[in-house]
Amino acid sequence: MEARDLDLSQTIPFPPLAYGTAIVLVIITVAIIAGNLFILILFARYRYLRNAANALVFSLSFTDLCIGVQRLSLISIHLSKGGYATGKLGCVLDGNFTVMFSSQSLLGLTALGMERYMAVVKRRPLTMRQAMMAVAATWIYSGVLCAIPYMVKGDAYRLQSSFLYCTGDWSGKRPGTIFFTVMCLATVTIALGAFGVAYYFINREVRLASKKWAHVQAGTGEESSSMSSPPVVDSTRPNSASTRKMDALEAKLAKKSLILVLVFAFNWLLYDINFLWSMIGSVQVPMLLDCLAFLGAIVNSAFNPVLFIVLDNRWARCAKDFLGCWPMGKTVEKDATPQESVMRSAPISDRRQSFAVKGKMMP
Repeated sequence: MEARDLDLSQTIPFPPLAYGTAIVLVIITVAIIAGNLFILILFARYRYLRNAANALVFSLSFTDLCIGVQRLSLISIHLSKGGYATGKLGCVLDGNFTVMFSSQSLLGLTALGMERYMAVVKRRPLTMRQAMMAVAATWIYSGVLCAIPYMVKGDAYRLQSSFLYCTGDWSGKRPGTIFFTVMCLATVTIALGAFGVAYYFINREVRLASKKWAHVQAGTGEESSSMSSPPVVDSTRPNSASTRKMDALEAKLAKKSLILVLVFAFNWLLYDINFLWSMIGSVQVPMLLDCLAFLGAIVNSAFNPVLFIVLDNRWARCAKDFLGCWPMGKTVEKDATPQESVMRSAPISDRRQSFAVKGKMMP
């Protein structure tokens, strides 16, 4: 008998693999809560961070925090009972929130990647209004997605083979269930694809910018016309040393951000396999695969806050200031605007650094 067919009116004992995975999940979810709560505190404390790009980061961190709280609460209940113990109603609620928060987290990362694409490649950073519209759209889509099983009369959310969580019955054969499975698979796959494509073009601009500045600094006089595609530099901007440094810094940030693609793809790859296996074979995947896929999807929410701080100097500076491990002469003021903070407290090189992220020139 598969996990989806078990009677949830009584506690379903954990096999050893599920029990061990649950212990690991407790550790991961504590890290998720701590990391994302730290990001939210930094955003609230420092006006320096309040821009369109970081509004997307805030929404993503809030979603990941919700994932951490949900999973820690349920896993704690299950471990205290020695198995899955929240009943049919708990399974349905777990499935709804799992689908909603997971899709929101995926789409939030994709929106962040597209914002970087617009800023670095297209030179048209999002406004705060556009960022808020993107956040609202992802939440609305996620809310509709988790309601599909009831809108199209598909199967209810079912216990998965890991015994750790409930979500859609990916192996179900009812038309409504197949439609829901395809929509969830498309959400994961399209998000991965859009994220990867965005950073492919960003990386291409990085390489072109590096070649451009190598020619300029070498004094060869070679311009972008010798390259296969336009350089990252806007031709309307002055070819000054400060401009070159700003673009070089932006290129460096974009290149570092490619790490997000690798982390994102690796963490969700097994869940794509989970979808396809269940759809094609019409059976739930083996417990080991489901445990690994679930861990990968959850651990992605723990990596996100770490990557934000490591890959973005603005978040890193504020984090160090908050923790008291950065020289006071280089800290940013928590109540100052981004422009005031940079102009008053950062050295010249850091001022260029902060504005280069958005492709803006200092006044």
